[in-house]
Amino acid sequence: CPVNTTLWASCFAAEATLLSAARVEGGVETAVQFGGAAGAADVVLPEVLLSASPLIGNKFGFTTITVVGGGFDVTVKYACRFTLLTTVVDSFEVYPTSASTIQCISPNWASLSGLGGSGALTTMTLLKATGETVTPVAPISYNFI
Repeated sequence: CPVNTTLWASCFAAEATLLSAARVEGGVETAVQFGGAAGAADVVLPEVLLSASPLIGNKFGFTTITVVGGGFDVTVKYACRFTLLTTVVDSFEVYPTSASTIQCISPNWASLSGLGGSGALTTMTLLKATGETVTPVAPISYNFI
């Protein structure tokens, strides 16, 4: 995975990454040693939700939504969460396809929301099976029609 300064976390799983640093002087590469208390050199890669596509789907569900982000833990299941005011409906939980991609299947909003079968413009986030929410960098709206 090519590493760039903007999306470097998309290359790595949340809990399985070892980073090392090196210094190059006069063409000679030397490993940089980290010092300090135990854990001082640990790097935590935060999970980040960048985008989702498509952002519109049938209110009866079954639309495949590709979620793009970074730092997803491929050993833990996630669900796409759709919220309208106090109404919350989750997709079935799935494992990420990589540290940067999750594919959710939209739920049957018309049936599960209790709103009488109408569509809705919802706010989408990710919910980890551990109960943690992965909030998007910018709000993501998903439209059930």
